[in-house]
Amino acid sequence: MIGIVAARHPASDRPDALFASLNEAQARAVAAVEGAVLVLAGAGTGKTRVLTTRLAHIVESGRASPGG
Repeated sequence: MIGIVAARHPASDRPDALFASLNEAQARAVAAVEGAVLVLAGAGTGKTRVLTTRLAHIVESGRASPGG
């Protein structure tokens, strides 16, 4: 299980393909696009998936561009 220590925004209610494979805690971490998020979890719980999906969500939502 992934525990979110600091996140400023709740999980998105959108049924995006990005969120389809995430559990509730993971989705909250991905949806928190303003500020820092600390993800604490054990081995094999999806931390890398959360971080890469969060980055994809930030780019997809237009808050950042892949080109800089």
